[in-house]
Amino acid sequence: MLKPTGRHWLALGLVLALVWAGCGLIEPGPSTEHANKAPDTILTAAPPEAEEFSHVIHFHWRGEDDDGVVLSYDISVDDGDWVATTATDTTLTFSVLDNAVHEFAVRAIDDDGAIDGTPAERSFTATSIGPETVLWVVPDDSASVGQALTLELDADDPDDMVFEWRGRLDDGDWGEWQAESTFVYADPEIIEGALGIFTPGYHVFYGQARDASGLIDPTPESVTFLAEEGTEPTTGVLIIN
Repeated sequence: MLKPTGRHWLALGLVLALVWAGCGLIEPGPSTEHANKAPDTILTAAPPEAEEFSHVIHFHWRGEDDDGVVLSYDISVDDGDWVATTATDTTLTFSVLDNAVHEFAVRAIDDDGAIDGTPAERSFTATSIGPETVLWVVPDDSASVGQALTLELDADDPDDMVFEWRGRLDDGDWGEWQAESTFVYADPEIIEGALGIFTPGYHVFYGQARDASGLIDPTPESVTFLAEEGTEPTTGVLIIN
């Protein structure tokens, strides 16, 4: 049996040193083989980018995830807060007042909670045609009525079906916008919510419509009437087209 010489011990020491060093070099780190990938978001229905479009818009979107499933979405309008939803479409009404340029964004969220870092976005200009006011009224203009009068407003608009209304009497201030199109002038102790009775004499009632986009008829229509004591109350209609 051969006894190891000094040279043999030196060679064995070098081998052990290399093995020890190699073990340190190949120390396994955290595995990235199965790291989750964030989903993608696609707008499938939206206005063309940077173009004029109706102020009532239907958006539709979908999410894609290569290594999981999309569970929900966040949507944001005009750089507002993100709002969570599981829907894949929505219809929104935008204002055309002031700065009519609007933005819509949506981002997908997958089953691991990963959020699409590049949301699908669209910028556009909302447009609308405002209402025009035409007066058809009963009683006739300058007719004699009692100290109570009910006026009903109606409207038509080429691209809207939702309206709000306001009215004013004589040189007074405009009332608040309201969904109810009826204005009742009568004794509020008799009819709850009535606007009060007329003082005897001539008066002018003005009616005005506002559509869903926020456009206000710039030329409100009016009716003039004579309020007389002892005359039967009258119902009038203002049709605002």
